[in-house]
Amino acid sequence: MKHLIVGVSGKIGSGKTTFCNMCEKFGAMHINSDKIVHKMYESHGKGAKLVKDIFGSEYLDENGTVLRARLRKHFIESNEEFKRFLDKFYPILVKEIVGRIKTSGSRVIFLEFIDFDIKIFKKLIDVLVHIECDEKLIFKRYGKKFPVDYLKQVLAIQKFSKSPNIVIKNNFTKADLRSRARDFIMSI
Repeated sequence: MKHLIVGVSGKIGSGKTTFCNMCEKFGAMHINSDKIVHKMYESHGKGAKLVKDIFGSEYLDENGTVLRARLRKHFIESNEEFKRFLDKFYPILVKEIVGRIKTSGSRVIFLEFIDFDIKIFKKLIDVLVHIECDEKLIFKRYGKKFPVDYLKQVLAIQKFSKSPNIVIKNNFTKADLRSRARDFIMSI
């Protein structure tokens, strides 16, 4: 089966997951790269092993699971080290994603990821949708989940995808986003 892979990017809290979940209700498959990463960071996962190989046990708990908050803090403070880690991590992540695509019975697959400007991910997708959201709304939506200083740091290093095929603004209600998701699904 030939799949249509729709990459969905956007900053933290922009509504990527909500949009993809809505599209899933219209028959598409949703691959959430964050969930895959979280699984890979669990004890004995490929991501946890890589973290241990590169940084030692400092970023693992007693069971060998990655201490994500500690690792995030380190990466925010050391962006170059973060990029070097991602150069090794992304090929492992892509292999996991490709495995899920190959076994999918769905014709349309939404692949959610923060940054599709990276060549290794661009090769996977046919269409790139960027979810754009006002930063004030992001703070309102995520201000209770993450500390404001953390959100500011993350938003400062995240960037707009350079070449999206479609930009969907998510500055309104969930009903509005659901309507945009339905319209998008109907157009493909």
